Amino acid sequence: MSYRHCLPHVDLRTHIITVTFTNTYNVPNILPHIVTAPLCKSCDHRADDDAARYYVSIDRVVDSVVDSNHVLRRERTDMTQQPAFLNVISSHSNATNTSKFWWKVRDAPEDDDLLYASFSVRDPNKDALVRAATQAAASKNRAVQVLPTGAITETSWVDPFGDPFNAPDHIPRIRRDDLAIIRQIKPGVDVVNYGGNSFVHKYMTYFSEAFSFEIELANYAKAAGSQYIPNLCYIVTHKDVNRGMLIEYLPSESLHNVLLAPSEKYAASAYLLDALSDLETREYYPQDLKLPNILFSRDRRMVHIVDLGTGVTEGMYREGSEWRLLHGNANSRDICYAFGKTLLYLFSEEDSDEESEEKAIESLPPLIRTIVVECCGDQLEQDIRVDYVRRKYGTGLLELAGEF
Repeated sequence: MSYRHCLPHVDLRTHIITVTFTNTYNVPNILPHIVTAPLCKSCDHRADDDAARYYVSIDRVVDSVVDSNHVLRRERTDMTQQPAFLNVISSHSNATNTSKFWWKVRDAPEDDDLLYASFSVRDPNKDALVRAATQAAASKNRAVQVLPTGAITETSWVDPFGDPFNAPDHIPRIRRDDLAIIRQIKPGVDVVNYGGNSFVHKYMTYFSEAFSFEIELANYAKAAGSQYIPNLCYIVTHKDVNRGMLIEYLPSESLHNVLLAPSEKYAASAYLLDALSDLETREYYPQDLKLPNILFSRDRRMVHIVDLGTGVTEGMYREGSEWRLLHGNANSRDICYAFGKTLLYLFSEEDSDEESEEKAIESLPPLIRTIVVECCGDQLEQDIRVDYVRRKYGTGLLELAGEF
């Protein structure tokens, strides 16, 4: 009999490990493989007809398994995993040869602080990870540091989210705990209920940067008053610092998901030109313009542009402009290019992704092909304005749209 046929349970707070054996005859030979005997503080053996249970108080658990995600676990009788710690995020520095790890305790409340440990090596071994997580769980601060000697001492807890973002004082604050999640749109973006109304909650994840949210807030300020941008309603705080934004929820489908008739595609293109021209007058240029970030409303006969952050999408910007866009320095020429690419994907056939871009352009309707070639070509003037494109092609797009 192997210890893999038993069902251990680890109480992280009391360091009590419970081991159940369905066959008692070989218990004395198996127990040393579950815990390191010299570390055992006490052992209470209780036997019945078909099982034996050991309640062992230990300093640390050994022979545990840490997988590629640094998940501390034990084998179960049904061979599924029983995680004790779940590694949420880790950072590693080549320059200082150090690393930081954060773990979530299994079955802990969602709002519970993560465990934290810092190491004086870049890639700590499995045993070091297990010992650090176990002792962090028992420490007052839920945080430890592992010294070069291997000794573990308590330390100050470090927030894995990093610094909170700064936000203008005039935007009202609400607490994240007052939001009820309805559904997730994507990581870091949920539809939520607040005060009986639906909103979009965009919040910091472990990989967010504060400056990205600060640039997005600046973009909302530039676009303030535009009917083509959802309203920014609240700053969302968590543990008294800024961690998210509550944005007006618009019950519309994105152009990426909605199925449109040809006339509706022409209408959406004209509406998009109206929106971009309006934003251009406010000196806001949506740098991550693409089908998923454009909401189409049939009833209101207009589009809304969402996601005013610092992201960019490969293929939607000119070669060599990525760095400038990532720092929030888009201009009218960038938006003309993104508009042309948006039309290319809006009007391309479903299997166009398997073709070359040149072939996809050739298959476009004549007016759309003309717009795409002009907006995405190398001959586009440096000082081109979106409003010029709107005045040149907007009427033709609406004529083709007709009364959809």
